[in-house]
Amino acid sequence: MDSIKILGVKVDKVTYQDSLSIISNYIQSDKKAYIVTPNVEIVMAALEDFEFKKVLNKAKLSIPDSSRLWWAYAISSRKSLIDKILLWPFFLLPKAIPGLRSFPVTTGTRLMDQLISLSEEKAYTIGLLGGRDGVADKLRECLMHKYPKLKIKFCSSNITVDLSGNSQFDIYKNIKYKSKNIKDLHHRKPGSLNVHKLSEKMDILFVALGHIKQEKWMSKNLPKLNTKVMIGVGGAFDYLSGTVSRAPGWVQEIGLEWLFRLIIQPWRIKRFGSLVKFIFKVSFGKN
Repeated sequence: MDSIKILGVKVDKVTYQDSLSIISNYIQSDKKAYIVTPNVEIVMAALEDFEFKKVLNKAKLSIPDSSRLWWAYAISSRKSLIDKILLWPFFLLPKAIPGLRSFPVTTGTRLMDQLISLSEEKAYTIGLLGGRDGVADKLRECLMHKYPKLKIKFCSSNITVDLSGNSQFDIYKNIKYKSKNIKDLHHRKPGSLNVHKLSEKMDILFVALGHIKQEKWMSKNLPKLNTKVMIGVGGAFDYLSGTVSRAPGWVQEIGLEWLFRLIIQPWRIKRFGSLVKFIFKVSFGKN
């Protein structure tokens, strides 16, 4: 498996199919792994947090969640400053760079959706941890309708994690589910299962706690829990539950999903400062 470094952060050159195959191999071989999905924000955060960078680079699989990472790779491969500057406008539409479409982009949301489909097919057990209040439960309901044979062992949004990856559950408001039969979940009541059910055996635990928190939490807790694979999926719970609308497929395909997100979530404009810093770091810094 080929890897590159973007500002010191490892990124694996893997397609969706590669990722599904690698994760299936971990599950079937009883090996344990946590998986990260770096994008520009995550790479920039790693520059400010050495421990976070270590956690990212120790992940068994680092899946490229943004075509702008491949833009950065294209920039860093140019020696001429003029060549680099000429590529700057392509930051907003990186797939327009000749030859760059051959590089894989595997978004966390789409990967999670495909893994859930595969889990129903292979009878893998999954868990849902994180998201905003109630989002994990809403996602569970959506998945139950779409994948009726899916085995969900755990579901909770009510966890607080700090920037060191330490966690605390709300034992009064927590909603957790454990069942061998997905139909049994309809009869569960809020708070009917205690937090220790997170230690039950699971094949995949999807963790949506926001970057830095989710990666550090996975690194700390993978050895402690009876889970084979943990995957940090950021905002995927929002998209797959329908809480936040996704861009149409053709918009994603041409690399303009960022613009669609900005239109429906104007608060994202504050993130542009980080993107500008990324452009200059990649252009003038050591990669």
